[in-house]
Amino acid sequence: MKSCLIKTYIAQLNRLADMHWCHHIQARDLIVKLAACTSFASLRAIMRENTNVNEPLCALNRHLNAWNEDLQLLEQAYQRASKVLQNTSFAPQCYPLKELLECMMADEWFLFQAPLGLLNTINDVGFEAIVNYLGSLPPKRHPHYKNNFPDIMDADYQACCQLLAYLAADYNETRAVWNHANGLLQDGLQIFIVLHQQEVAAADEVGCIFC
Repeated sequence: MKSCLIKTYIAQLNRLADMHWCHHIQARDLIVKLAACTSFASLRAIMRENTNVNEPLCALNRHLNAWNEDLQLLEQAYQRASKVLQNTSFAPQCYPLKELLECMMADEWFLFQAPLGLLNTINDVGFEAIVNYLGSLPPKRHPHYKNNFPDIMDADYQACCQLLAYLAADYNETRAVWNHANGLLQDGLQIFIVLHQQEVAAADEVGCIFC
């Protein structure tokens, strides 16, 4: 599965190459580089190296400047979120959530999602209150609760699905902390699923090579 972020950039570069023939060669060269990109750090480097600061009004450079700004915001949010996770105390019931969030702080994560919403939740002043609330939930499930997430054999993922079930049993959408906790778990699980699918696809590709 190709990176969601890079697929977006490549699609826009293809349109630029077709609409502005003066940028055709540069856009095609950039597409080749992006197609081979394997980390967020290398993506940042590619974008910076290919932006011509002497031609700010150029159509291609306008796009590159906008992308660089977006990536910088994402990088800054990531750096703040990493520090927040390190400095926040998690109750034992929330250890799997912390593990899940920390594993998604890997450099490669940003190539498959644009998780600014999740990062902003972690960076919000109310994050500790959300974690404390989740840690205080009684271990009970609503009798009609149904888990709609796929079954993935990962202990932290399954524990977070269980935590979501506890949250559902304490359902109260009028409480801001409940809504924030629900959003945190839902977003975190969705991103983990994307990463898991990427790992499976990569493993299948390796398997095909040796078929």
